[in-house]
Amino acid sequence: MIRPTNAAEGERRSPPALRAILVLALGLAPFFLLRVNLTRSLPRGVYLLLPWSRPHEGQLVTFCPPSWLGPVLLRHHLSTLGPCPSGTLPFAKRLAAIGPYACASSSGLILNRDIYPWPALPPYLALPLYARCGPTAPSCAFVLGEGDSIDSRIFGCVPLPTLESPLIPLLTERNRG
Repeated sequence: MIRPTNAAEGERRSPPALRAILVLALGLAPFFLLRVNLTRSLPRGVYLLLPWSRPHEGQLVTFCPPSWLGPVLLRHHLSTLGPCPSGTLPFAKRLAAIGPYACASSSGLILNRDIYPWPALPPYLALPLYARCGPTAPSCAFVLGEGDSIDSRIFGCVPLPTLESPLIPLLTERNRG
């Protein structure tokens, strides 16, 4: 199947049926433990929240971004107004590591011996990169999106208790038939 692209931006568009399902899911999400992701940090689509489960490394989670990041996200239209203390919608990312060690290197963020390259952010989005090296608190969670995502490579660790329950993809651009 050939997917239409926006030649000016070089980005794929979702098929009309997927867009209609996403719009419907946005309205029903709060009632059915659904989360909708429309960003590039994870595959766009609908995810089910699992409130009876605790997050583990490798799982998808949602959380509120740090408060200082809210004005930047809103100013550059990277989020809309939402319930988080930052004034934005929650982020959805993969839980990459829970402590015990993180280090900023020239090639990226090192989390427990795995290296995650620094994101290539647009020039107008001058955000600081994580710059610490050493042991982290046991409740320190590092969350990463796909590619050039605004994630722990920029804002560092997220307190583990602030992570929502894990997410599982229901209908996303990657798992639709």
